[in-house]
Amino acid sequence: MFFHEIPHEVGDFALLFQLKYSICQILALQLITSLGALMGSIVGAYIGNVYMKETLAFTSGGFLYFAINGLLGELKEVKKFDQLVNCIMLILLGCYSMYIFGLFE
Repeated sequence: MFFHEIPHEVGDFALLFQLKYSICQILALQLITSLGALMGSIVGAYIGNVYMKETLAFTSGGFLYFAINGLLGELKEVKKFDQLVNCIMLILLGCYSMYIFGLFE
């Protein structure tokens, strides 16, 4: 998540800078949104501790939905059959790798 947030914040900064916000306004807006993320993390950690199994199921389901949705969208763009087979084999390899890593957890 850390490596996702750094480019995200830099992108937000660049967008606000292009919209002619001052540096102080940009930093204030970034601080406000960061405090919102902090509050969400605290609430999420509390709910995660109280409802551990339900939270894990909900979160992993959400990640799987977005991953599968993205993969299937990309598969629609494949034009050649051999590329389609290659993509499907790599998806299955990724699923198998997750299964193997799950065994060692």
